[in-house]
Amino acid sequence: MKHKDLIEEYFMPGDWLEIANKILKDRGAVLVLGATDTGKSICTLLFANFWAKHGRKVGIIDVDMGQSDLGPPTTMGMVLINKPTKSLKEFSTDNLYFVGSTSPLNYFLPTICGTKKLIDEGKKKGAEIIIVDTTGLIKGNPGRTLKENMIDIISPSHIIALQRRDELEHILKNINLTDRIVI
Repeated sequence: MKHKDLIEEYFMPGDWLEIANKILKDRGAVLVLGATDTGKSICTLLFANFWAKHGRKVGIIDVDMGQSDLGPPTTMGMVLINKPTKSLKEFSTDNLYFVGSTSPLNYFLPTICGTKKLIDEGKKKGAEIIIVDTTGLIKGNPGRTLKENMIDIISPSHIIALQRRDELEHILKNINLTDRIVI
């Protein structure tokens, strides 16, 4: 199998394909939540590739200022794609937002405002679906506060929550999930 085939929908678990198809019919922002090293970046790329392959203009926002694929450390970046890609590093970033730290800790306001500004910019540029790869800060009160406020301000149409066990439950239990899909 060729390397380029590795990042394709064939490797998406069945429930992910089902969710990707549901989101495909909608527009809006999709937040990907999870601890560090739970696969948020690969999940983001798989979903974005699926939607791009099905004709959607997709905005990808990398909020992880310390391990960014879309800009230098201390920044968040956005790129628009309309065809599948193997790596976000193949693109030059469409927009950057300077946060000033490689961690969102003590930088909640710039992290949330920057995410919102990048989403708004993606919508202005015609993105039909915008997927946001968030930071791995989820533990304790700081993680809960950051994610709950981000969800409140961003008001995503969907949330993808990647858990090893139940480490996101303290965040998800306080969110009105009426119209949002959570994996």
